[in-house]
Formats: sequence, C-alpha cells, structure tokens
Amino acid sequence: DRPYRAAKDTLLYKLHVRGLTKHASSGVSRKGTFTGVKEKLPHLKSLGVTSLLLMPCYDFLERVPGKAVSKYETDTKEEEKSRVNFWGYMGGFYFAPKASYCATSNPPKEFAQLVSACHENGMDLYMEFFFGRDCTAQLIRRVLYFWKQQYGVDGFSIVGDRIPVEELAKDPVFAHTRLMFSYADEHMYGNEKPSLRHVATMNNGFQCCIRSILKSDENQLKGFIEKNKRNPQNVEVINYVANHDGFTLAD
Repeated sequence: DRPYRAAKDTLLYKLHVRGLTKHASSGVSRKGTFTGVKEKLPHLKSLGVTSLLLMPCYDFLERVPGKAVSKYETDTKEEEKSRVNFWGYMGGFYFAPKASYCATSNPPKEFAQLVSACHENGMDLYMEFFFGRDCTAQLIRRVLYFWKQQYGVDGFSIVGDRIPVEELAKDPVFAHTRLMFSYADEHMYGNEKPSLRHVATMNNGFQCCIRSILKSDENQLKGFIEKNKRNPQNVEVINYVANHDGFTLAD
C-alpha cells in the first residue's frame, strides 16, 4: 500500500471523466477520456489538488431501452429510447473500465496508466460506485477488491442501497484504503479504536450551509461553525462545497 494521506492533508477534486475534458477549451488531445484526464494532471496539481474522485467509470449502461432519465424529459417512445445516461449512477459491468471513456482500444491498460500517472504526481485516485438493491454485500466487496488489487486504486466512494458500511470498514483488505460513505456510524467500532481513521462520511450539511452563505442568507454563522468543527474520533469528515447532485463548480 502507498502511504495513507490524512484527511487534513487532502484536497479532493471530484470529476466526470468525459465531462472534464470533452469541451474544446480543455486543451487536451484526447478529449473525454482517461488519457485526457491524465493530460490534465499537471494543471490539477498546480491548483493544490491531492486526490481525484472519479464519478462512475466502470462500464455502466449509457442507454437503457424504454427508460427515460426523467418522465418530464420525454414526449415519445422513440425519444425515450434515445436518452443517454451521462452520470452513470446505475449498475453495469462492475469489473471493467468504461470503454467509451478510452482513447485507445485497451481500456484496462489505459485506466492503469491513469492510476500510475496520478501516483507519479503524488496524487491519490479514488473511484465512485453505485450499487442498487439487487447488489449483495459479497458482490460489493468483490468489486472493490478487484479495483484495489488489480489497479491500485487508493479509495472508494460508495453510494446506493444496502451498503454494508461496517463490514467494509472492518475488512483488513481496506485497512489503508479511504472508504467514503454518505453516512458512517462513528460508534461502530465499539470500545476499540481503528488503527487508522480511514472511513469517511460526506458532510452534506456543510455543503448546504455553504450554499446559504453564498446566497447571503441570514443566521448561518453558528451552523457553519458547528459543521466545520465536526471531527469524530473514529471517522473522517469530508466537508465539500460542490458536488454533482445540484451544485457543481460551474454553478
């Protein structure tokens, strides 16, 4: 395992592999791909970013026949069939890098090169996974094992239904791997402290408070201080300002 980066030393940048470099202004030669992200690493590093979090980039299904992204966005059956799932928060082929995010015909090699490039630049690479209700704890664990052992991924953000948070947190395979959840119970270890505080909870309350401050809403200072000072003994807290779900950096 690579040395674990403490939360206080981590500046996390969440990105969409295709969206980051697809625009003509990105200045990369392989737009919308893992290689394009690799080309952007010097810029991201210059901003002080220490860790990248890739939104779903396993080979999820971009088109789901007969299912629209939103019932309000389609008027006809034909339009429903043409809808593209851009974000990737659904199931798919969990053990394969997304082929359409590749500049080459070798997705495993291209993804591995991105991980290696991050490490060469002193940066961590994390992946986000969505697991639906049909995914078992055994499958979730196997998927995360695969990406950690096959590619050397440094951590995971795990979202969805029925996520076995405590089971993953106590798994020795992930003892030096950052595991990020929407919520993690800081008391799950009982009277025993974990050897490394590697489990993190996403502090959605901080983001909501920051939004209100940016809007110049009144009476926000007390809530901001409380959320900013939150620091459980056994669980890391990630205070994020922007996320994909309604308040991006573009906003």
